[in-house]
Amino acid sequence: MQGFVRTLLSVFALLALVMVVAHAAETTTDTIKDSTILQTGQTICDKCPNSRCDMCPHGHEANLTMNLGLRTYIRALLGFRLPIPASQVTSCTIDFPDFSEPPRSEMEMEISTAVSSTWDEATVTGANAPESGAAIAKVKVAPGGRMNGVDITAACRAADVDGLFSIYLRAGWEYVQLPSKEAGKPATIHVVYS
Repeated sequence: MQGFVRTLLSVFALLALVMVVAHAAETTTDTIKDSTILQTGQTICDKCPNSRCDMCPHGHEANLTMNLGLRTYIRALLGFRLPIPASQVTSCTIDFPDFSEPPRSEMEMEISTAVSSTWDEATVTGANAPESGAAIAKVKVAPGGRMNGVDITAACRAADVDGLFSIYLRAGWEYVQLPSKEAGKPATIHVVYS
């Protein structure tokens, strides 16, 4: 009798697992907006308001630029809209396009949340960009490598009621460029939900 009960319980457990797996689904969506965010205190840009480089928008350029220099801090800001409610997100990963120039040596990239997604691609600058939130991922990129399948579940789950969320991507001392959505190569998120 105990053997029968154990077998019956095992069957019920297996059916429950199948039902959970059967209810999980996946969807993908691309960046809806992206921009290079330049923050600097000493570099002069003649074409920018007040000759301040951090006041020029870069949202419609073909590349996203990242660099942590002695006088500049350049990051990429990417915005997304989830096609499902954030409360249904089980996991969320991001794939980036190939670097404009493949890395020549190993480097580390960092992804952090942005505290707001109300920015506009045409007008966002280093002077008005949303503050950076917590770092959610650090990725080592091999020479010639790319960034795929990076876990950003925390950012997806923190999307606002409209499904909007934004992330920052930064490099270290390396000067790095990725194609932007304007170049036809947006970053893509893969969302598993239930």
